[in-house]
Amino acid sequence: MNDADIKQSVLKKIREGGVSMRPRAYFVARVAAAALLALAALSAASAIVSFLFFSLDRSGARLLLGFGGRGVLAFFSLFPWGTLATALVAALILEWLLRRFEFGYRIPALVIFAGILALSAGSGALIELTGAHALLLEKADRGELPIVGELYESIRAPHADRGIVRGTVFSVSGRGITVMFENIDDKRGTTTLTVEAPASFDTAALKPGDRIYVAGDVSEGVIRAYGLEKLPAQTP
Repeated sequence: MNDADIKQSVLKKIREGGVSMRPRAYFVARVAAAALLALAALSAASAIVSFLFFSLDRSGARLLLGFGGRGVLAFFSLFPWGTLATALVAALILEWLLRRFEFGYRIPALVIFAGILALSAGSGALIELTGAHALLLEKADRGELPIVGELYESIRAPHADRGIVRGTVFSVSGRGITVMFENIDDKRGTTTLTVEAPASFDTAALKPGDRIYVAGDVSEGVIRAYGLEKLPAQTP
């Protein structure tokens, strides 16, 4: 069928009522709605990715990557996969919306999706640098953040049963370190554990009040650490 035949076929369907005519405003509104939804999906993906970056940094979990093979395994076991999955869903929705536009048909779906991930990661990193999540975490600590408050509070949840603790040094004696960390279920209380520092760590560099992140084997209230890192003084 040539172009003339196609044109005649379309005109015939229009005359017979087989094709409904819609005003230009209808198509403009559809494009505008799709654009707004795409912007919302991108904003959601970026916000979720920025929270992912923030949680890995503020929890100290990223330090596990420097604790050797066991640390890497522990990192992946604690990784917030649910948060990542939510970000990927938002990215997939955005990819689907972009395919509604004319240019979306000309670009391979995988390329669009990869571009969305890169854009989300970049904008997420910028959002994380603004300090917005730190302010929200402070609100959550004061009980002033509804709905997502518990999500922010869970960032600093201890994993003492798995030998992974972030806390404050109470005392240091030889290679033994007494560490206190807050109980998430009871914010008024603290739990004390003894940490046996790895041979490669110089305990002389620690003093009471320092914040540390520890990963090791726990037994009868003692963590025999395979990794220990002193946290910056400004880290809450």
